Amino acid sequence: MKHLTDIINKIRWDKRENEEDYSFGYLDNGIQKFDFKSIDFEQSTKFALAVKTEHEVKFIPFHKIKRVYRKGEIIWEC
Repeated sequence: MKHLTDIINKIRWDKRENEEDYSFGYLDNGIQKFDFKSIDFEQSTKFALAVKTEHEVKFIPFHKIKRVYRKGEIIWEC
C-alpha cells in the first residue's frame, strides 16, 4: 500500500495527473470531503494539510485522512 504523502506528491508533481480529478475524505463526525485544489501547500505542515474553505483555512492532520478519491471512486483507503 502506498503512503498518503506519496499519493499527494504524485498528484501534485506528475504532469500526467489532473488535480481536479482528486478529492480526500477525512474523519470528522463522519467522512467529510475536500478537493485537492483546496490544499494550500505553503501553509501545510509535515503533520497536517492546510485546506482553504470559503471563510477560513482548516488544518487536517494526516492521520484523519482516510480516503483518496479519483473521479469519485476510492483509490486509497486506510
